[in-house]
Amino acid sequence: MGYNSVAAREQHPPTAGRGDQLAQFLALSPESGRCVLYLPQFRGDALLDTGGTQASPLHYPGNTYSHRDARAAFYVTSLLSQILDPENISVENARAESALPGPGQTAFLFGSRSNVLTQRVAEATELRRLFRFDFGPLWKIEFGGEVFAIPDPSQLDEASYRLQNDYGLIARSFDPATRAAIFILAGLGDCATEGCGYFLARNWHALFERFDGRDFALLLAFPAPTEPKRFQLVADAVI
Repeated sequence: MGYNSVAAREQHPPTAGRGDQLAQFLALSPESGRCVLYLPQFRGDALLDTGGTQASPLHYPGNTYSHRDARAAFYVTSLLSQILDPENISVENARAESALPGPGQTAFLFGSRSNVLTQRVAEATELRRLFRFDFGPLWKIEFGGEVFAIPDPSQLDEASYRLQNDYGLIARSFDPATRAAIFILAGLGDCATEGCGYFLARNWHALFERFDGRDFALLLAFPAPTEPKRFQLVADAVI
């Protein structure tokens, strides 16, 4: 599909024609569409990182997001802002009771094991025909009859994690009747989640041309040492 070559060209806001195509790809109306980005939240006080050797006395008492999930959301927001007013883009905590999009709305789900909505959509929509997650001592994505896995990244320190080949999934479940779409950007590890956001923001047009209004999924590999902007397309599938 030439995704890497496309990435070099997706650097500027789309023209009027490209804007229409972007709206179609995202199932969004520039005039009335709304988009919600669902990020997993982590509970507990966060200590301010000042970069020094001494602990900071400042704590943030609220819930926090993974910085790589936030960076993935940043890439997606940079794409959405080309056709939507910022007031129509919101970020919410991913909760089991969160309502998924209705007519005129699009949702983005970030993360795999950490995002309960990702798992719900993967099991409850037609996307279950394309891939499956499994979480145990190994975290796995079953895709196209093959299994792609890494050791539980939550049990690895940063250096050990970066020595693993990581994998990320980008998928869209599209309902033409309600004009609603759900996008999944889910890495097994957090580097792959960020990489999925980066990939989507720069290669949306290639995906638009290939998949049109159909549900799709594609699998990316991030070879060790893992970097969000260094990826390989492993496989894709469509319903």
